[in-house]
Amino acid sequence: MRKSKRPISRSKMYGFNPWVDQIDQVNLLVSQSGETESTVLRRLLDEALTARRRKMMDEELKAAGSEGSTVADSLQRIEVLLTRLLQQGDTSYRMHDVALALVQETLAEARAGRNLIWKQMAPALKEQGLNAKQVAQKFEEDTDQAKDFAYGAAQDLKKQQEQ
Repeated sequence: MRKSKRPISRSKMYGFNPWVDQIDQVNLLVSQSGETESTVLRRLLDEALTARRRKMMDEELKAAGSEGSTVADSLQRIEVLLTRLLQQGDTSYRMHDVALALVQETLAEARAGRNLIWKQMAPALKEQGLNAKQVAQKFEEDTDQAKDFAYGAAQDLKKQQEQ
């Protein structure tokens, strides 16, 4: 560790022992501003800390900028990122399209299966004294109950995800 050639003042103390040349500069600032020593020292400390933060930020920006020092390099990186984003969006769109087709196919099969079952049940229901209109009404009521169940389950899942 190298020692400084600047002497430390033992006569003046601000909560620390300043260098001798600092005392003269602080006294000059006090006389010029008309403020107290403590106010001048607080402002000097604020200025030093602000300068240190700026210096650190400048170094971070230089380090980040050194990867691609020109605007053209930065624009090239942005273009690559945007291209990737568009490709991912396109892939996502195609996946949603396939999922929609599968859901539609499942819905169609479920509906066809229900129709088949109800058509097979219709003669038994007619034997119980129901006419075709009443059988169709029972089918629609059953459909409405299934929809209510499905929508309720979807709402419950959505609420759980939001929590």
